[in-house]
Amino acid sequence: WHAEESSAKEVKASVDYLLSVLGDNTLDFPIAYDWEDYINFEQYGMNLRDLTECFYAFADELKARGYVTCLYGSKNSHENIWMNDRKLPEWLAHYTSATSYAGDYFMWQHSSTGKIDGINGDVDLDVLYNDKLKAIMGQ
Repeated sequence: WHAEESSAKEVKASVDYLLSVLGDNTLDFPIAYDWEDYINFEQYGMNLRDLTECFYAFADELKARGYVTCLYGSKNSHENIWMNDRKLPEWLAHYTSATSYAGDYFMWQHSSTGKIDGINGDVDLDVLYNDKLKAIMGQ
């Protein structure tokens, strides 16, 4: 979910919309919360705590409806922006051959310039730690 919400009310509306799109589908992965407008968040009248509170509101809304949420972000954002005191699952984006991120993550996006036959242009490449995913999803 490419997040742009700046309040709990906006988060609830976003979750309602997201779930209307999902319908009755079940998921094998958590729903990723992806906020990327860090440069402009202060223009929304927000601070870093507000960003985290929107993430928590998103995760709480989805949990109440039977879905798991993870926090997607770069190494820098995980270390310096997100507070994630609840230790919700993390999907790490760190474009390097060996990450130095010390936090816990179940998936690592290590490249945005991958190549796959039949796809024109670059694709993201990720490493999934299946045992961690199974634990997150309660399997």
